[in-house]
Amino acid sequence: MSKKTLAIAAVCASAALLLTGCTEAPTQAASGNCTPEWEFETIQDGKLVIAAVGTLPYVDIRPGSTEAGGIDGSFYTEFAKRACLTPEFRSLGGPAAVAAMTEGQADVAAGGWYATPARGESIGQTLPVWFNYNGIVSASGLGTVEELKGKTVGVVGGSVYVAPLEKAVGADHVRQYQSADAILQDLKAGRIEAGIGTAVELGHQVQARGETNLQVVVLDEDPKYPDLTQGGDVNFPHTKDNAALGDALEEYIADIQSNGTVERVLAEYGAGDPKYTTK
Repeated sequence: MSKKTLAIAAVCASAALLLTGCTEAPTQAASGNCTPEWEFETIQDGKLVIAAVGTLPYVDIRPGSTEAGGIDGSFYTEFAKRACLTPEFRSLGGPAAVAAMTEGQADVAAGGWYATPARGESIGQTLPVWFNYNGIVSASGLGTVEELKGKTVGVVGGSVYVAPLEKAVGADHVRQYQSADAILQDLKAGRIEAGIGTAVELGHQVQARGETNLQVVVLDEDPKYPDLTQGGDVNFPHTKDNAALGDALEEYIADIQSNGTVERVLAEYGAGDPKYTTK
C-alpha cells in the first residue's frame, strides 16, 4: 500500500461513565418475547456489558441510552438486539477495559481493538471484523518512524503502540494520553510534535475538529518497525472463558461481512476504501 495523506478529523470526547462492579453469577441470555439467535451466558441477566474506549469513529457513548454510535457502537448494538440483550456501554480507558473483561465486569470490549498474541493471553479474541492501518498526525506531514526520532510523540496509554514506540524513539520522547482527542489538543498547543495511532481514528478526529493545519499520513510497512507500521486486525474482544459468546460473535461477524453491513458502516465513518475489508 502506498503512503497517502488522509483527510483530517476530530470529535467530542464522550461523557465518562463510572464502572461498577458486578457480582451476579452468569446467567443465560434471554429477554421477554424475543427469540435469541445465539445462546450464551452474560455477567448480568438480560444485558451485554460492553467496556468501551469511547472515541470516534469507534464508539460514541450516549449517556442514559442503550445505544452507541461509531463503528463498534453500531455493530454491538445490532449484535445485542439479535441476542435479545440490552447493551450497556461503560466508558473506560484501554487497561481498565482489559481488566473489566478479566475480572468479570464486562462481556466484551469496543474501540477498534487489534487482535494481538499478548492480549490473547488474558482475553478472548475473534477472527478479524475488518483491517486497520497505522498513521502519524503532525503539522509537518511526518510519515515514517525514522522521522519521529528526536520528536516528542503522543500515544494513547495502554495501546499496542506504547512499547514499540518507546523502543523506537526513546521513552523520554513518548507521552501517553487517555484519548486521541487529548493527543490532538497537545499537538495543536505545541506541547508535542506528532501523534501515532490508527489512521482511521486520527483522520476522523482531525476532520471533526476542523484542524486544517494537521495532516494524517498512513504508514507504509517498515520491516525495521513492524509493530508500529503493519496495522492490525480489528476484532471483538471478549471474556476469555466464554467460548459460547466467542462463537456467537464469530457467527455474527461472518454474517455482517457477507451481507455488506461492515462495508456500509465503515463507509459512514470515512473508511470506505476496499483495503479496510480485504487484505
